[in-house]
Amino acid sequence: MNSMSFRALSEAPSRIPALIILLFTLICGHAWAEDTAWELKQDKKGIAVSTRSVEGSAVKEFKGEMLVDNSLGAIVALLDNPEAGPEWIYNCESITRVETNSESQTTWNHVINKLPWPAGDRDLVVRSDMTQSPETYDVLIALKAEPELLPEVPGKVRIQKMKASWQLSPQKDGQVKVTYQAHIEPGGSLPNWLVNSLLVDTPYKSLSAMRELLSEDQYKTQSHPDIVEPNS
Repeated sequence: MNSMSFRALSEAPSRIPALIILLFTLICGHAWAEDTAWELKQDKKGIAVSTRSVEGSAVKEFKGEMLVDNSLGAIVALLDNPEAGPEWIYNCESITRVETNSESQTTWNHVINKLPWPAGDRDLVVRSDMTQSPETYDVLIALKAEPELLPEVPGKVRIQKMKASWQLSPQKDGQVKVTYQAHIEPGGSLPNWLVNSLLVDTPYKSLSAMRELLSEDQYKTQSHPDIVEPNS
């Protein structure tokens, strides 16, 4: 897809009625829930990582969970900052913001991941849609690959299939439960040992680095203009 058609796509009317957003969220959540049961792979230093099989795929889906002492706005501010991505996202070399549609809270980013030898580096064009529940204040950021939006990069393997989400759930004690869930088809040829290690290392090391970054002073008072806090 050329730049003109991409621009037309991102500028198309996209304010979806709240009911449609709610139905979309419920449908997506139901689709996640119907898959096979989760198997706990690691529970260390307050971060739990689980995996499960996905029908029709040789690659498992992963889920990482932790609690943090930050506001919803601070966490979203970090997730919405592409320049900070390489500081905490495991194997991330760079993230470039391609397009933003502020009305629909949708962004498109180009991500380059550097993988260890003998694997080749991967790149990914990802769409991110954010919604917040007016009842529970939960924030859901749904991500999916849109590989055709940008030309392929020489020397990189373009990831064709990816579905992921970030769910931020406020707790009664003031903490926020962070859930990072993803199923990624990396493409190309990867050794089994590397794929298996990435299923645990990616969520664990990403969440660990994220928690450390969120502990810095700049994120203690950080907010986000599109997020409503439970105590506001």
